[in-house]
Amino acid sequence: MCLPLFLWVISTCDLPAFETSEYSFPPEWNTQECLWTGFRTSKEGTNYEPLLQKIFSCLSDHVHLNLVTESSENPTVKEHYLSGISPDSSRYTIVPTDSAYFWLRDTGPFFLTNAHSNIKILAAPFSAYRPLHGPKGSLTAGDHGRFIKTVQNFTGYDVISSDIVLEGGAFDVNGEGVVLLSPVLLNRNAHLTKGQIERKVLHILGQKKAIWLKKGVAEDPYGFSRITGSYWARGTGGHLDQYVKFVNKNTILLAWINEEEKNLSPIAGINFQRMHENFNILSEATDQNGKKFSIVKVPFPELITKTYVVSKEQALQYRQRNIDLKEGDKLEMVASASYVNFIITNGLIILPKYGNTVKTAASIKKDKKMFAIMRKLFPRREIIQINPLILNWHGGGMHCMVQQQPGILQR
Repeated sequence: MCLPLFLWVISTCDLPAFETSEYSFPPEWNTQECLWTGFRTSKEGTNYEPLLQKIFSCLSDHVHLNLVTESSENPTVKEHYLSGISPDSSRYTIVPTDSAYFWLRDTGPFFLTNAHSNIKILAAPFSAYRPLHGPKGSLTAGDHGRFIKTVQNFTGYDVISSDIVLEGGAFDVNGEGVVLLSPVLLNRNAHLTKGQIERKVLHILGQKKAIWLKKGVAEDPYGFSRITGSYWARGTGGHLDQYVKFVNKNTILLAWINEEEKNLSPIAGINFQRMHENFNILSEATDQNGKKFSIVKVPFPELITKTYVVSKEQALQYRQRNIDLKEGDKLEMVASASYVNFIITNGLIILPKYGNTVKTAASIKKDKKMFAIMRKLFPRREIIQINPLILNWHGGGMHCMVQQQPGILQR
């Protein structure tokens, strides 16, 4: 049974969010029954359709797709578009909801499973990247409950309720009881202490041990904000799937800036410091059995920016949002590009590439290096490289738009 929605936003007691930790969040390399993904929404999905069709076409050969759209629009999409995803209509399902959610990695639904392959939905409140107890955060959390109810009705799975925000980009698991956590969870659940949040996360996700990371990449600031100087970007405030990720039970990918790169730009300098700090944390950390992790350093994409000048109309809008910009200000917008923000599903990895945007020898070399790293780690999976830049300009990536529903067997 789902707890009343108001408990999501008023409960601050340090009690387990549900009665048992029998259920746990599985790693993405386990077999997936289907993959839920943002599709057509009034806010964002329709802007990305050429890219989405390419991604969905690759995915539909490996996993069933649940394409989430708003019920306020006609869920019957033009035949030529759907046939471009797959000529076999049994490989995808249009799921109409009442919510304009596109970034399903963060909103959920999160699917938990147990040793008997039973599945439940974890209904963690989504606060639109704001503190849960703020007026907008609590309002969004209430609205989000209706979305989860729609998913519950569609799947028939029982719901387990959480009283803390758990954005999917803010945690990652190794499948053996260890979870990496982003400090953005402290912001979203500011009414709780770090210790309270950690204990709740471990119980809710069925994990044994938490490892807290420090700041994320510079290209992922909080909201639309200045990074440094004239550099601006949109982001979540530091999600893990932009820079760190488990790829098996004892191997972690970490985005890396080396000594030669750190002076190429102010952004590179910031990332150099932050990733070295995270590397030190991971180097000292141990798994559920007390063993050290293998840390694989992967490249940052070349810095991708575009310049625009703030118009009079934009300046007015920014003032209304308390953003310190005025007419004529010149901004260097930074794309939240990342090689770590990839999709993994049954027999397939869709990996970002940027050499066809930044047409330099260094960028092409990084594309090839990342492909080689993933080929070594996943020798049995097909690896396809796709440029996700249109998503990166809006603070997200391919991984941010998908959420896996576990299957029975493992691969």
